[in-house]
Amino acid sequence: MEDEKRIEEIIGYDYEGFISSFFIRQQELQIFSNLKSSERHERLVKLFKLKIFQNIYKKLKFTINDFQREHDNLKGEIIGLGRRVEE
Repeated sequence: MEDEKRIEEIIGYDYEGFISSFFIRQQELQIFSNLKSSERHERLVKLFKLKIFQNIYKKLKFTINDFQREHDNLKGEIIGLGRRVEE
C-alpha cells in the first residue's frame, strides 16, 4: 500500500488513472498512425509549435539562395578576369 502511494505521488495518477491514461494514449497513437503523411506532418507541426521554425527556414532559404547566386556571379567574374590577365 505504501509503495502504491509513492508511485501515485511520482507519476501523478492512481492505478486506475494510469491505466485509463495509458489506453487513451494508445488510441491517440492509433488514430495518428491512420492519418495521411501530410496530416501527420501538420499535426506534429502544431503539437511541437514548429511553424516558427518553418517560417525561419523559408526566409533563410531565400537569403542563402541570394548569397549563392552572388557567389556564383563573383566566381564567374574572377574567372573572366583571370583569363584577361593570362592574355
